[in-house]
Amino acid sequence: MSLVKEVNASWGWVGIRAQEVIGENDFGNLIIKDTDLRYWRLCPEDLYCKVIAESREELDALSHNQDFLHD
Repeated sequence: MSLVKEVNASWGWVGIRAQEVIGENDFGNLIIKDTDLRYWRLCPEDLYCKVIAESREELDALSHNQDFLHD
């Protein structure tokens, strides 16, 4: 099963309709673009999946935030 299908099957209950996984780290955190072109962070160790940016521009701005990058 693809990672996108796995996200939709396992986390769809939060409202995500994953289109593409655009980032992943060693801890299993994912940055996911959905079908509405919003960006989500899936954080399995803290058991959440939530919208972090409503557009690519917001995601780009977030990528310069040192607190976000450190987390």
